[in-house]
Amino acid sequence: FPVTIQSGNDSWSTAGNWYLGSGGTGGAGRVPLMQDTARFDASSFGAASMTVTQDMPRIGSVDFTGATNTPTFTTSTAASVFGSITLISGMTLTASPQGYTFEGRGSYTLTSAGNTWAKTFAINAPGGTITFQDALTITSSGDWNYLTRGTLNANNFNVSMPLFDSNNSNTRGLTLGTGTWTLSYNNNHSWQLPTTTNLTFNSTGSTIKLTGGASGTTTFDGGGLTYNNIWISPGSGTEKIS
Repeated sequence: FPVTIQSGNDSWSTAGNWYLGSGGTGGAGRVPLMQDTARFDASSFGAASMTVTQDMPRIGSVDFTGATNTPTFTTSTAASVFGSITLISGMTLTASPQGYTFEGRGSYTLTSAGNTWAKTFAINAPGGTITFQDALTITSSGDWNYLTRGTLNANNFNVSMPLFDSNNSNTRGLTLGTGTWTLSYNNNHSWQLPTTTNLTFNSTGSTIKLTGGASGTTTFDGGGLTYNNIWISPGSGTEKIS
């Protein structure tokens, strides 16, 4: 379902913007459902710096490949994602308090293209896999930066976030790859993985950096697993490995 927004800003839920073909061709579509792919291409934005607001509680795949006119993508509601998300460098992903939870049961990807995720981020996808296609930066310190179910594969890319939490016994998998995971949260469990029941874990080649040790106690709770490199920034606070 390609979208066409010729002027002004608009919402995801505006059914009249969606078509079966690019540039308003192929007949009228409908608001994409969680089994659909929402496509934004060179015909989607009729003016520069337009904003599309994702205001639906469930979405499928989202693909901005080929979009022009430097659009802005924002959210006005928390959403469950049942697909892949592909962003581009020529766009803006705005900060918003609403989180995205990846819940698809298949194999999906996330491409950030240099955009910062200033929103909470979670994977709760029984039997599903999310594989990063490039480096990921998350600036939200909410408790939703976690892995609950499913598999997260960093695919050898760097990851930066305030904290990571997978404190549960659900079936899940975590592959860090050869990238560097930088955790910036201060006075908290920056790495929270005390329970390793039903966890498939691979840390080969990775580096985990805790950089939030300015004050308080910053804790790395590794659950007794074997890690590759752990790097802790010195500071006036207390750093703890458990």
